[in-house]
Amino acid sequence: MIYLTFISYQILLFSISFIVNIFANEYISTPFNYVDVIAALLSLPIHFLVLDLIIKLYKKHHFSIRKNVLLSISSFLLAFLFIALLENLWFELTGKMLF
Repeated sequence: MIYLTFISYQILLFSISFIVNIFANEYISTPFNYVDVIAALLSLPIHFLVLDLIIKLYKKHHFSIRKNVLLSISSFLLAFLFIALLENLWFELTGKMLF
């Protein structure tokens, strides 16, 4: 049960990080200007907050390094699959891209 809560929290945090990255990626482009700076300044604190929560999650659950790595990789892949499934489901229902 501990592994399931660990993976579910990490899936949530990785999904938040993916979504923030998807929305910020629209505004960051090759000619670096003030819009890029504003997008980076808005997205970086969210990424640092997610990273801080992941570190707190690691400190709360004392697993071996091998288990941490395997659980993190699996939760990263599951978060990616969750975002892709959500995008495909939204496209099938509305005909528009969500992200």
